[in-house]
Amino acid sequence: MHRFFGDRLRQPAHAASVRAPTIAQMVAQHIRRKIVCGDYKAGEHLPAEEQMRSEYGVSRTAFREAVRILETEDLVGVQRGARGGILVKPIDCRLIGRAAGMVLAAGQVPLADILEMRARVEPAAARLAAERYPGAAAARLRAIIDMCRSDPASALESLEAFHRLLLGYSGNRTLLLTFTALEPIVRRHSASLTARGYRVPLEFEQGRLSELGRLVDLIEGGKAGEAEAHWRGHMMDVLMAFIDQPGNGAARVVEIRM
Repeated sequence: MHRFFGDRLRQPAHAASVRAPTIAQMVAQHIRRKIVCGDYKAGEHLPAEEQMRSEYGVSRTAFREAVRILETEDLVGVQRGARGGILVKPIDCRLIGRAAGMVLAAGQVPLADILEMRARVEPAAARLAAERYPGAAAARLRAIIDMCRSDPASALESLEAFHRLLLGYSGNRTLLLTFTALEPIVRRHSASLTARGYRVPLEFEQGRLSELGRLVDLIEGGKAGEAEAHWRGHMMDVLMAFIDQPGNGAARVVEIRM
């Protein structure tokens, strides 16, 4: 069915100065597309190597190189043994997170830059939550605030859940995916703050926990504009408090272990 892969790159149309993809890259692209489209599902094995090599009309070397390409993208994993094979891995935001982390680290991007992006964009999520899911969002967010009050020791984890849930109730999956991908970078820095003796999350300074409650009240009342404005002020205060902490203003993503 796909045996043209073996001869396609030798056609005159591919003799341009622009470098054509290799056979392995073409096979990897085709398999990648089938994984993304759900033809090959997470947790399942790809067909046997011999079957796929015959289908694509490629050599063992080219096919295994295609598999290595997909392995580096964390789309598949090779299992050894009698029940081994090429296992399709779940596609989630960790793929974006790893790539984003490397790009940010290579660019020496300050951690404050990530937090500023959150401070600018997350208020829009508060508006959307108030417009789209006021009742459901308020109930779940209020439960997290109660957890923060009853168990201060797990406040960092609870606050991360609060932000993540707020983004989820925006109803915008791309927004949630982007923030979730960057979350491990922020979490690692939070852990480094704890290791340096900083125990209280920034949101708890000067009674800021009550500001979370105020946001929930505004969302529950469907007051989208007020919720957005309130959360923008809160997030900018948190950003300024972060920058004011010793060493944070100059901290860069590259300093956080990837």
